[in-house]
Amino acid sequence: MQTSQNLFEKSPEIKIIIDSRDYKITAVNKAARKVFKNLASGKKDKYLTDIFPPELSKKQLKIFDKNSSKKSFKINSLLLIGNNGTSYKMNAEVVKAKVKTKNFLEVRLDGSQEITSKINPKEELKSVRLKLKSIFENHPLMIFILDKNGLIKEVNPLGAKELGYKVNELFNQPVTKVFLMKDWKTVTDQIHECIDNPGKMFNWEIEKVKKNGDIIWVRENASTIESDGKASDLLIVCDNITKIKEAEKMISDSAVKVKQIFDASPFGVHVYDLNENHDLVFTAYNSAADKILGLDHSYLINKKLEEAFPSTSTTELPKLYRKIAQEGISFENQIIEYNEGHIKGVFDVSAIQIASGKVAVFFSDITEKRMAFDNLEKSELKFKSLFELANDSIFIMDHEIFIDCNEKTLEIFGCKKEDIIGKPPYEFSPEMQPDGKDSKIKALEKITAAFSGIPQRFEWKHKKFNGELFDAEVSLNRIKLGDDILIQAIVRDITERKRTEEQILMLAHALKSIYESVCITDMVDNIIFVNNSFCNSFGYSN
Repeated sequence: MQTSQNLFEKSPEIKIIIDSRDYKITAVNKAARKVFKNLASGKKDKYLTDIFPPELSKKQLKIFDKNSSKKSFKINSLLLIGNNGTSYKMNAEVVKAKVKTKNFLEVRLDGSQEITSKINPKEELKSVRLKLKSIFENHPLMIFILDKNGLIKEVNPLGAKELGYKVNELFNQPVTKVFLMKDWKTVTDQIHECIDNPGKMFNWEIEKVKKNGDIIWVRENASTIESDGKASDLLIVCDNITKIKEAEKMISDSAVKVKQIFDASPFGVHVYDLNENHDLVFTAYNSAADKILGLDHSYLINKKLEEAFPSTSTTELPKLYRKIAQEGISFENQIIEYNEGHIKGVFDVSAIQIASGKVAVFFSDITEKRMAFDNLEKSELKFKSLFELANDSIFIMDHEIFIDCNEKTLEIFGCKKEDIIGKPPYEFSPEMQPDGKDSKIKALEKITAAFSGIPQRFEWKHKKFNGELFDAEVSLNRIKLGDDILIQAIVRDITERKRTEEQILMLAHALKSIYESVCITDMVDNIIFVNNSFCNSFGYSN
């Protein structure tokens, strides 16, 4: 038994399925493809208007729009364009169908009223010429047509506008008019080479000069084209690449600066290139790398990472470096222990992508620092002392909840530890901040940002346990304690500082506003301040 799809495909009737929303053609059967071969290609989307004559497209589409709400309708004498420009007049029977949530229209065409008539060759040629003229005039790139002597025969509006001219200002002018004098010979030679090699495509990059004297860089593609049958003209298509050139210069300048930074850096630097086999090849280093590792790196150039530093093959470093070289991610301050030959120690390692497929690794020997840190880490008492004796309020937060604080916190907020542990910071804040924002919403925004790894530093209006408000400077940083990611909050009471700043501003305003003349000098009699009365009295301006 044949499926509905087979019946549709093998039907002798011409059948076309279209989306009722935009008239996009979703399926055609064999009979339809025979008449409309352009519908057989799957390279791009096809629409019902693709088989309508351009001049009747809107008119015939309106008939479909008008009847789209009906379950079925008929259209007589629908004019269609088939193979090789052949014109057909057919009757159409349209039936609405719904598949899942989409509405489709099945268009059945009756070919019995087919009227074949070829499009007039002259009309077709005229149409082609109009299209070419439209392409020329509306092309987004600069287009010049020159004769064999380099005179401008045609230029598109954008080409003239890009150079600051009107089209008629360039007509019959030598093309060297839009080039620097130093390049005139080069331009003339290029024109002759193109004319002497008809049909061959040439391209180059060169500077052009605008009417106002500004310089732009262009990439030109040039080839001969047939003109009047007697001589060839030269077609040149130009793309403004000034921005690209500027970017290339910036990259080049940056590369020089990066090399200078690498060479002067106290950190060791290794550079690896990712080759086509996905091998990381050692390509560069700085003098600090020799000093830190105590070896001559010149012997490692062009070696694979695993050959240059064998112990890395048992770690995740090669995989991580490849990912950085390919994707542009980075990592910072990873602690790596290395023990291979005479290279032994603990290193602080960071890596970044410096170009596509290129990774730079920065490292320093922190063996001694690590030993000192380990000793400090073992001494919980020392850490606790630093925490408790700090002159600022220090909180440890799990998301937005306080889980620990130091003694200074209890002093600043005027409370006991049990009054603050287990509560969020916005409970120790007024309902609104001075900028009019809700304290809870704003606090959660800051905490979320810090938790995502973005340090936060800001001024905040806090509230003591007794309800008294005070100004504070707050910093939030993400920290890792064991396996937990927490937030460390440092709160500094700046009420006195703010009051002092306000007094200074008030005094400064008073000095400026009093009627007595005031002049303040430094120790060597340089005037550093005068008030308005002084300026008015002696005829000076500030």
